[in-house]
Amino acid sequence: KEILVDKLEVKKVVMGSNSTFGKNSKGDIETMKKLAQKYDFEVIEVELLKENGKIISSTNIRNERKRSFV
Repeated sequence: KEILVDKLEVKKVVMGSNSTFGKNSKGDIETMKKLAQKYDFEVIEVELLKENGKIISSTNIRNERKRSFV
């Protein structure tokens, strides 16, 4: 609330269905939808992108970059 609502005055949040946030990544898309109802903003859930059957995510991209440097 402090960051999204109070500081950024968010109107919409776009998230992938597998996105997490917050301490220990305990928040997920359903948590965000509940917060959106409570604080009056919109959540847009986007489908996951896949290439060759593998989900394209920031985590997977970082892992691939690490492997390419080894």
